[in-house]
Amino acid sequence: MRLPITYSNIVNTLLFLFPIGILNLKISGDLILLLLIPMGIYTVFTDKINPFKQSKLKLLSRLCVAYFSVVILSIVVSHKGFELLHFSSRTAYFLFAPLIALTIYKANINFNRLIFSMKLSLILVGVVIYYQYLTKDYNEIDWILSRGILPILTTIMLTFSWVNINHENKYNFSLTLVSSILALNIITLGDGRSAFLSLIILSVLFIFLNAKSLVNKYRYKILISVLILTCTSFLLTHSNLTNRFSTAIEFLSLFSKNGYSTEDLHTSIKGKSDETTNIRLAMYKGGLLAAKDRPIFGHGYRNTTAPASKFVGNKKLAIQIAKHSHLHNTFINALVYGGAIALLTTLALLLFPLKKFWQSLRAKNNTKYAILGTLLMSSYIILSATNGMLSGTLENSFFVFFLSIFLPKVIK
Repeated sequence: MRLPITYSNIVNTLLFLFPIGILNLKISGDLILLLLIPMGIYTVFTDKINPFKQSKLKLLSRLCVAYFSVVILSIVVSHKGFELLHFSSRTAYFLFAPLIALTIYKANINFNRLIFSMKLSLILVGVVIYYQYLTKDYNEIDWILSRGILPILTTIMLTFSWVNINHENKYNFSLTLVSSILALNIITLGDGRSAFLSLIILSVLFIFLNAKSLVNKYRYKILISVLILTCTSFLLTHSNLTNRFSTAIEFLSLFSKNGYSTEDLHTSIKGKSDETTNIRLAMYKGGLLAAKDRPIFGHGYRNTTAPASKFVGNKKLAIQIAKHSHLHNTFINALVYGGAIALLTTLALLLFPLKKFWQSLRAKNNTKYAILGTLLMSSYIILSATNGMLSGTLENSFFVFFLSIFLPKVIK
């Protein structure tokens, strides 16, 4: 059944608003996804489509619902079922992903408008953060989402915004440069080492994915030059990020030689301290040991740091770890909360779509969507090494939204 043109107009309006809202208004991303869900239900009945059987939607539908089911299973078999059950709402969008994907799939997507909204979002949030940096004390800056999450989502959306670079007119190319500079400023000001390193890796990946393009290749040189110059100036101006990198390297070097033996939470290295690196290394070690206690079903969703802290010899570190909501590594976190079942499901959720995007790239099928999908999956895999990329509502809604756009487009 052919849906009315107003349907596509409504969906495109919501698609345009999501990138702007997810970075600039904390609850707007959730609201937009909630509006897409009833439209998916409407489409199920009007077109009689089952997203679990429809060829372009079944992979996404099955992976997302399987992930949600594993979360529920981990809660049910844990010793804290009723206590942890309310946390399952953080993954609810995986349950509704089939309806969200169906809504988007049945609409005629305005691709250029979607990319424009990403650039506009980066410009708006970049201006807001930099204005606060110039007018407030650093500790008083309102990061809208949080100082940890905003740079991460900004990094991913920044690489998305480059996908049309070979075919943009001068106006849109200028917007690309402006949004890139402002986005890089957010990443640098946030002092997020993982976001900054991810930007470098994803930038190299983006260039590799576009290496065979013969259109406007000089624009890569312009973009790279601008980013390098901007990055250098920001790092010289905001020295805290470079200091954190050097301290982390020294700490990791010491850790590799001596192992985990510190008695002080604020481990000193040549007069420096790196509490974050110290805590995370202890988290990873404690998490792996905690996973051995319940290797199949785990300790329950959002119940990972307390079990991990029991295996940390340092009392101060154990207290600090228990205060966190996750273990800052998506894969270790999945292993602890849901055992081997959750780990395998998480790997499937990230790797199976990546395989589809890569196959589409090689076949030169819907190349733009294939590049965007490859960047999405790669960014979540890379950032998962030091972040809980599937542990928060914002990260989950971001993932489900963009996967629902990109994946059906590349499946034949």
